[in-house]
Amino acid sequence: MQYPLGIPPNLRTNIDYVFILRENYLANRKKIWENFASMFPTLESFCSVMDQTTENYGALVLNNNAKSNKITDQIFWYKAEDRPDYKLGSKEFWELSKNLTDDDEGDEYDPNAKRKAKGNNIMVKKTGGSGGKW
Repeated sequence: MQYPLGIPPNLRTNIDYVFILRENYLANRKKIWENFASMFPTLESFCSVMDQTTENYGALVLNNNAKSNKITDQIFWYKAEDRPDYKLGSKEFWELSKNLTDDDEGDEYDPNAKRKAKGNNIMVKKTGGSGGKW
């Protein structure tokens, strides 16, 4: 789940394992700590462990079913093994895709093209001399 509070509180208490990935924003980290990882005594300790376990696509794993109150029985680290490249979908569609060309290939995208064609349609009326209220 992208947003940590997207799950309502009554469902959050039924989650057995929480996988936490890298998060840069302190406000989101605080929400994760308050709502999922409060077994850490402080936000700073949570952030320190989170930084160490989530770098290089690792995950901090919280076990909400631990039979112990020891933090070492409740938190773990996980990193998936690298897998070789693979293609999803039918082989026939991949072959068909090789023979198709992109209709827009070679065309340059100009975000101002529509504005240039229509002209400037915003009129600003300035009052009050060299400055003032809008």
